[in-house]
Amino acid sequence: MSDASVHAALRSDAPLVVVEAPAGCGKTHQGADYAGEIGCVNGSGRPLILTHTHAACSVFSDRTKGTRARVDIRTIDSVILMPCDARTFPDKLEARCLLYVALSRARSRLQLVVSRNSPSPLLAI
Repeated sequence: MSDASVHAALRSDAPLVVVEAPAGCGKTHQGADYAGEIGCVNGSGRPLILTHTHAACSVFSDRTKGTRARVDIRTIDSVILMPCDARTFPDKLEARCLLYVALSRARSRLQLVVSRNSPSPLLAI
């Protein structure tokens, strides 16, 4: 996604906006700029920003300082991963990488929902 398309998507009327891009593309900075804008708007809502890293939390905190509305910025502490079956996570490199990313995001709690009939070969049960 280009910077212009991310900027437009974040400010659209869409109920959900997902921005996916490799590291270093500016996702955190675009989101932080938007959070600073919406934090200044009076309203009954309170923005919740979830990030995967403490570094991103710092960027969001810096860009939302001085806002009248309170902005809640947190890292993701818990992950529930389902289904952990052979179809979702087969013994292939792409599935192994995806599983690693999912497992490494939990900071304090991780729950796996594993199929008894067809568990992923990547999980020794």
